[in-house]
Amino acid sequence: MKSSNFDKFFESCFGSSFYIIREGVDEKAILGLSGNEKQEAENLLLLNLETEKDSYSRPVIALGLLKSKKAIKPLKNRLAVAQGTDLIQTALALYRIEHSIEAENIIINYIDEYPTDYMTLYLIAGILPQFGKTKNVVLSLLELMEKGDLVGYSATTSLRTLFIDNESIRDILSQILLNSHDAHQPWFVGRKELIEQVKNTIYET
Repeated sequence: MKSSNFDKFFESCFGSSFYIIREGVDEKAILGLSGNEKQEAENLLLLNLETEKDSYSRPVIALGLLKSKKAIKPLKNRLAVAQGTDLIQTALALYRIEHSIEAENIIINYIDEYPTDYMTLYLIAGILPQFGKTKNVVLSLLELMEKGDLVGYSATTSLRTLFIDNESIRDILSQILLNSHDAHQPWFVGRKELIEQVKNTIYET
């Protein structure tokens, strides 16, 4: 009999219902796998890469969370041809497995290469904190913050996560997040000034 973590892992990675797909990969369940179940999960994921069950990058995400060394070669092959959100998820998985600098650069460079791909930029804004509070990450989030709407909101949230221990920066970002329905719209009065205040405060630290 399988554990509840294994059942949740399997359903979240291979389930086909709209609800399951919308909820995405169950990170907690995957990280809770151990022993034979962890090995079985890894084998299932590798077996289903590039098949009809490989939807919404779910096997890719799970292999990254498992830090699967066996996945490095197929993920690098996938990285060479992947596009959009799948490219970003593949790069993130490789970063989780082997801390690939190339993967980090691919994600950051995507911002300038595809400035109107808002779905992918929204994803990038949410995952950048996983690369740490580096100069490139902070500058990229500041750039995304200026785009407004959901991308800007996600970038602001990520910046707050990175600067959670800096009271002055955290408080400015919190003020912007409190205006979530307005402050990320281009027409919001004072939006430009708020962003400049955030930038200047970060640059001074």
